[in-house]
Amino acid sequence: MIVLEISNQTVKERVLEFYKKLNLTNAFDFIEKTDLSPESNAFLNILTAIFLHYSRSAAIDVGQQELLKIARESYEMLAMNFGGCIPKIVQSDFTISGDGDIKVRIYKKEDTPAKTLILYAHGGGWSRGNLETHNTLCARLCYQTGWDVLAVDYRLAPEHPYPAALNDMEGAYNWAQQQYQTIAFSGDSAGGNLVTALTLKLRHNKVQQPKALLLFYPSFDLRILTDDPSPYAKDYFLSRDRINQLIMDYLQHNLENAVTNSLISPTLEKDLNHFPYTVVISAECDPLCQEAYQFVNKLKVAGNQVDHLVVPRVLHAFAQFFGLYPEAEEALEYMSEKLRRVKI
Repeated sequence: MIVLEISNQTVKERVLEFYKKLNLTNAFDFIEKTDLSPESNAFLNILTAIFLHYSRSAAIDVGQQELLKIARESYEMLAMNFGGCIPKIVQSDFTISGDGDIKVRIYKKEDTPAKTLILYAHGGGWSRGNLETHNTLCARLCYQTGWDVLAVDYRLAPEHPYPAALNDMEGAYNWAQQQYQTIAFSGDSAGGNLVTALTLKLRHNKVQQPKALLLFYPSFDLRILTDDPSPYAKDYFLSRDRINQLIMDYLQHNLENAVTNSLISPTLEKDLNHFPYTVVISAECDPLCQEAYQFVNKLKVAGNQVDHLVVPRVLHAFAQFFGLYPEAEEALEYMSEKLRRVKI
């Protein structure tokens, strides 16, 4: 794994340094979009570097399994290089029982029993991401809030399509209920979809809901769009074509249910009365931002307490990369401050 040491360099210098680490010095040509922050432009260039790194050695005719492996390794490379520093936290890995053994990692600010827990579902389009890609974010979430954090290494698509990941999150929640007095849910992107869907499933089954939802740029609507009106649906990292492919890989034979089932597309839920307190952080330059506006408005119309922060000029996934984005720390501080409203 290639690791970049972050120093007080300009973002362009850091991108160039990353290119050098990957032996791509001749390929450096800084892409810059005027509507993005310097860090977001850097992020686009970093993604280009990773693409070039893998494309140099990949065969011309690469199979789907190899492409998936490359995508997962790329995500890990991003997290390793730009996740940022991990605070002093006690953490341990273990497994809990669900449909099968579910690998989890628990984070504690101190090695003492706690009453409050954040159940965390990582992002990655339901098909990539793991405990390592979100290690920094979960550790910082624990450190900032003082709550324990339980990160779930749920089963990934396409090997394990819907509802495998949702079932794993439910299994983790069942375990957590036996251990903690107060539980909140959190997740980013696809993980935000999973914990929102889990909340709805608990409501449908008349099981105790979480005290709060803390969501980073979540996906609320898994209906396939062929014409996305968002100005950021192309050439801004998370394209509509990419979203549609991730959804199809996740849902597979359940794809047609995305237009009727709120456990797949939470925005379809008709009864949102008495929904848990919800905090949503969106990236302005992200096609999922519009979904967040729509769902947040539905929560407000139903009389719920909800806070929505839209961070300007940043891309999807920004809150995960503390080594690149100063906005990541600001977003986490916002989230932590809002969590203090929750009565324990």
